[in-house]
Amino acid sequence: MNESTISEPMSSGGQLRTIAISKPSIEFGVILGTLHYSEYTIKLIAQLFRSSEQGTKKIEWGAACLEAGLDPKIHLAASSETMKQLIEQNARALRTSHSFIVLFRGLWPMEILPQLRALPTICAIKGASNEAGAVIVLSVSEPMTQDSRTNPPTIHTMIGYQDGAIFETRIEERKLHSGGI
Repeated sequence: MNESTISEPMSSGGQLRTIAISKPSIEFGVILGTLHYSEYTIKLIAQLFRSSEQGTKKIEWGAACLEAGLDPKIHLAASSETMKQLIEQNARALRTSHSFIVLFRGLWPMEILPQLRALPTICAIKGASNEAGAVIVLSVSEPMTQDSRTNPPTIHTMIGYQDGAIFETRIEERKLHSGGI
């Protein structure tokens, strides 16, 4: 996972970061966003992808739904062990509360997006693409109790998805300035 900070710390203690999505090639699509009730949502997403595997069309897919919290529990479903490992790697890098990420091959994002958006537990779609890209994450340290004021926990929230030529240019710039990734 490639992570970079894209802003100075905010006065509230928050910071914007980008986390690159790890996927083998442009043949893989990604859809991500926010949700509520992740344990139920993972079942709905799995059912949706399984129903899309009709006829001879082979679809590879993996989905992760993250619960709320400082170290969110991750619910996984996938068409293979390889896809399960890939989606788990991305979900662990994100650590964003109330969010989901789906990686797939054999469909274009627009072929599955309307059905995914229609799920009752999906709150917002933050991105859908086959291009290389990164999730924009807001990390905020919030004292939640009297005891946590000296070392407040950090909460991570998915803000959006940046893809395409802009993202690829920034990756190339980082390689030039850092001597490689």
